[in-house]
Amino acid sequence: MKPVESLLDLILQTLSSLGFQTFIPIGKRSAFDIVAKKGDKLILIKVLNNVDGLKEPQAKILKNLAGELNASAIVVGLKTKAGPLLDGVVYERYGLYVVTPKTLEDALLGELPERKYWKGKLISRVNTTSLSNLINEKDINEIANILGVSRESIYLYKTGKINIEFSKAEKLKSLFNLPLEKYNILAPPTPEKLPLSGYLKDLERLGFDVVPVHKSFDAIAKERESLLVAKKSCQRAPDLEYLKKAGEFLHSHPMLVSNTKEECIHGVPVVREKEIKGAKSAKDILKLVKERKEKE
Repeated sequence: MKPVESLLDLILQTLSSLGFQTFIPIGKRSAFDIVAKKGDKLILIKVLNNVDGLKEPQAKILKNLAGELNASAIVVGLKTKAGPLLDGVVYERYGLYVVTPKTLEDALLGELPERKYWKGKLISRVNTTSLSNLINEKDINEIANILGVSRESIYLYKTGKINIEFSKAEKLKSLFNLPLEKYNILAPPTPEKLPLSGYLKDLERLGFDVVPVHKSFDAIAKERESLLVAKKSCQRAPDLEYLKKAGEFLHSHPMLVSNTKEECIHGVPVVREKEIKGAKSAKDILKLVKERKEKE
């Protein structure tokens, strides 16, 4: 078994043990490898043995899709070209959190990390309000001497203008009971706007928020309800069955955009591009999808 397959199995076992349902997308080089949900919590996970293999286009798609679905977007891996990833430490790639399987498990159990790897060193975030109170209570020279930094650095820590090394943050925590901020790796990311073309742009004109996905399906389009939009050439039964299952998992209506005369193929409603162009609102498209599903 390849290392990435073993890693994928490990993450799936962890999620299952914590009560998550999981769904595995299809297609090589997909932007995400696992979709996990539990109650109202939804997580999109990209699995890489070496996280340097993450590509920027994948990261953008993952970030945008997660933002649209109000889901977490996490990259889980074991190493970089510089060496192994550390448990309990947050890394970043293209605006996404990167963690080890153990760090992910701890976060899902409520123990968020307090350390981040940044430019070759471990840093932390101190609680600025608590640090301000400490400065008011103690001689700032005493604090600076304990940490081995200047008075100016203490003030910059307070304003958040410079990062504090984890070893120094640990001293503040142990000596003065100063709390450290957690890195919430489960928070949904802020999406970026991606360019759209063709019928996806038409869907946006109708009022849908459209996030291109490619690979497994073209996009997710969301108004009050969501559409999972398949590629026009995606008409094989296994692909359409996958689309239906993905739609159920993500609470979205599957839709095939094709100029075929059929209105439903293998249980997936078909909408033609000219129908999208001729529609006046998102409601028109949703109505078509529902009606054609009911006729099946």
